[in-house]
Amino acid sequence: MQNELEPKGLLQELIYHLVDYPDQVNIFSNETAHTATFDIEVAEDDVGKVLGRRGSHAEALRVVFGAIYGKLGKRVHLQVIDPRR
Repeated sequence: MQNELEPKGLLQELIYHLVDYPDQVNIFSNETAHTATFDIEVAEDDVGKVLGRRGSHAEALRVVFGAIYGKLGKRVHLQVIDPRR
């Protein structure tokens, strides 16, 4: 594949297409030997768009990235940070 993205870049690209304010997207990642953790910050108005109805968008992202990291033998933790809290 010629145009490969790192998982963090892929996640960022997907989030950019879900939100109205892509300039306010921040993704913090931490990888260890057994886990990959992603904390996603978005604008207050975009939290619902990233989560989706009943968490459907967030769950879909967890499934996709769980498959990517599962292939590497790692568990993934993906969290959308709500700025209202």
